[in-house]
Amino acid sequence: MEKIRVNYYDGKSSKVHKAALSLLEGIWAIEYLDQTSQIQLISWNVDQIESYQSSKTLISFKYGAFPQQVIECSPAAYDSLSKHYPQIKIGDRNLSWLLKKGTKAIIVLTLAFIGLMACLYFFALPPFAEFIAGRVPIKLEQQLGESIYKSSIQKEKVNDSLSFWVNNFAKHIDFKTNYPIQITVVEQDEINAYAIPGGHIVVYKRIIQEMENKEELAALLAHEVSHVHYKHSLKSISRSLSGYIFMSFLFSDVSGITAVIAENSQLIMNMNYSRSLEEEADKKGLEILNDNGINQYGFVSLFERMQKEQKGEQFSKMLSSHPLMNERINYSKNIANKQKQLLENTKLDDSWANIKRLAGSND
Repeated sequence: MEKIRVNYYDGKSSKVHKAALSLLEGIWAIEYLDQTSQIQLISWNVDQIESYQSSKTLISFKYGAFPQQVIECSPAAYDSLSKHYPQIKIGDRNLSWLLKKGTKAIIVLTLAFIGLMACLYFFALPPFAEFIAGRVPIKLEQQLGESIYKSSIQKEKVNDSLSFWVNNFAKHIDFKTNYPIQITVVEQDEINAYAIPGGHIVVYKRIIQEMENKEELAALLAHEVSHVHYKHSLKSISRSLSGYIFMSFLFSDVSGITAVIAENSQLIMNMNYSRSLEEEADKKGLEILNDNGINQYGFVSLFERMQKEQKGEQFSKMLSSHPLMNERINYSKNIANKQKQLLENTKLDDSWANIKRLAGSND
């Protein structure tokens, strides 16, 4: 009985198995060793096999319901496959038709397939990945965010005292979100802050040192919490890594998706949100301040401070991820001018006093 060496994918992960393919009457028998060195035998019904890609060096077949099993074999198997199973089809033509057309037809079909895949990769995958990210359950997002947080924070020097008081400050603001917010202040001499999927927010000490009032800190936190609330970080990183995520999703490899995102956690620190996502975060942030009776001019003064200092190198990173600053300042002013009621919050005042004391020291 003839056996053909093939690569076999079981549809459950992206792992490839070296396998032996036996051509039987109406059945393909696939034999391979699993991770425990046990022999596994899989059978495919010939009339349910679909050939979906061919080239000068490779032909691939898929089988079953999604996520499908896949076999890859070399051109050396063409003659045997065509002889035993002429009914195997590519589109509406059988395998023997393709072989008779020769190398030129194979190349043309391969280039057409590559072109289609390229279009899907560059134009369809990013928005699809963002769409899927927007529907990830909070619990799963928190697990993913925890991996990203641990990966991104391990090289940072955390300021525990400032972290405590900034979290205490945030505790007295209703951010209108179901996410558990946890803020970490790190000793970085840069104007920056970033949100991590699931609820972690990292704030650089320098941006706190530059602030003049509690309203600016409230505005910064409201803005970053809004990124968390709307899954902006997860959407953006999913769009950037859509190709890797798609392949893991194709093979139902959830751990692979987590690993890819966690390994690229540095993208979070330098995230460039789209204009629409920034506008959405600004809008919700202003609503949070209004609902808590906090002066919305905190946004105006924060943005103006960033704009004023934009010539300094240390401010360039923060500004690069916050485009169209003039428009955002004007929008914030228009909203703040309409604010009707401000509320006293002595707990915010007390926390702010401790924050500024610690931020100005060498603790």
